[in-house]
Amino acid sequence: MATLRNLQPSEKTPSMRNKAPWKPGERICSLEELYRAADIRLSRKVPIAKYFRDLEETLEKAKLRLMEQDLQYAYVFYLRYVTVVIKHLPNMPDYDKPEHAKSRERASKNAKKALTVLERLQPLLVERYEEYVKYLSTLPRPKAAVSTYSTRHGISGRKISNPFEGVVGDSGSAAPPRTMPQGDRPIDAGLVKQPARFSLTDTLQGLHIGSHSSVRLPVKPKEELPVTYPSISATNHSSTQSSQPRNIDAPRPVLPPKPLEYHDNTPPGTAGAESFMPPCFINAAHSSLTEGGVRMRPIQVPEGIFEEFIDIASKNTRSNLETCGILCGKQIPGQEALVMTTLIIPKQRATSDTCVTEHEEELFVEQMDRDLITLGWIHTHPSQTCFMSSLDLHTQCSYQLMLPEAIAIVCSPQHDPRFGIFRLTDPMGIDTIQSCKEKSAFHPHDDSKVIYTNASDGSHVVLANYDFDIVDIRGVL
Repeated sequence: MATLRNLQPSEKTPSMRNKAPWKPGERICSLEELYRAADIRLSRKVPIAKYFRDLEETLEKAKLRLMEQDLQYAYVFYLRYVTVVIKHLPNMPDYDKPEHAKSRERASKNAKKALTVLERLQPLLVERYEEYVKYLSTLPRPKAAVSTYSTRHGISGRKISNPFEGVVGDSGSAAPPRTMPQGDRPIDAGLVKQPARFSLTDTLQGLHIGSHSSVRLPVKPKEELPVTYPSISATNHSSTQSSQPRNIDAPRPVLPPKPLEYHDNTPPGTAGAESFMPPCFINAAHSSLTEGGVRMRPIQVPEGIFEEFIDIASKNTRSNLETCGILCGKQIPGQEALVMTTLIIPKQRATSDTCVTEHEEELFVEQMDRDLITLGWIHTHPSQTCFMSSLDLHTQCSYQLMLPEAIAIVCSPQHDPRFGIFRLTDPMGIDTIQSCKEKSAFHPHDDSKVIYTNASDGSHVVLANYDFDIVDIRGVL
């Protein structure tokens, strides 16, 4: 087996030379995205001894992911360990007390080892991400219906936000929609925006490990790490962006009424890639914790999304088919607050109790083009009540691993309540789902554990009345 010591990032085994180093539908993240997933926030109200115990679990998760060749998640857990040890714990009350001396020493020692692993993983992940961006740039531009939900027009008043021919005018009328050209042209490589170069060195430089030494990167590894490249873990059954891949022989969901406008091959800087930022209604004093005592950033969600998504999914609902969408948004500059700005409806196939995304690369291009963060997902239960099925729990786990604040919205048009906002409990729910090896789509979990909870009542979700964009890339009838 090749190791990180003797295998350079540019090297590939013969069997991988003509094969992409990722699974179909897998989201390959930039280092900046992985850092965002790793950098959790601690509460000064939680005893520091608990965080020291949690660190041991984080380190075990990192080692397990590394052995399973799941490099992205290994990087996230190792980086989470390091940032907690050198960035957050020193600011906690009681950090310097004598009774925590052994815990400090152990954490500092392990953080130095984790830094070694991170520095060896980083070039591998960078190269894979750059290859992924190049791959996305070769794909056809997805055909997308772009509209804006307007609080002024109400649920039935979706209007086109792009100033193309055929846009809704002041009179409310519209010209016929543009027709798509024959054949799809490749995406301009410039459309796929690459984040600013992320530097682990710059991020951690000067922060202290223990009381005498500071982080100095890069560091030299002292031992070989059993990691081959490129390699994707077979244990991560749900990709970051998609519902769990299942062998579902189901019809493609019915599309909504033909929209008024489409975009294709829009160059950078045009309305097709506008950056929409609604006002933030989140109180600066808003604070909520996970069950494990980790602070969650608040997420602002538009009140209109529930009934609007039910309306979008209405034809599928009448056919007893699920519909799913991806909740996207941005972080408020200079604040620890997330705002949902965009609902993306990806290509998908569905049954009465499952919905699986397809051609996820088109979804990723839209997100990268618009510089959007994935904040969670939304789906319907066309005939069932509002709850999280076992399939939903596994899907949600992949979202929360990459963004601890990620949410799942379930809409149940035929029942009351018609919608719910959920998240897995942390750490109990996440650990339970991660350790579940059941292969069947629907299966029981331990009833004695609280695996998921309401994310709206007194939690980190803040509902507000504002406009949001809708990007439907399911195709054109």
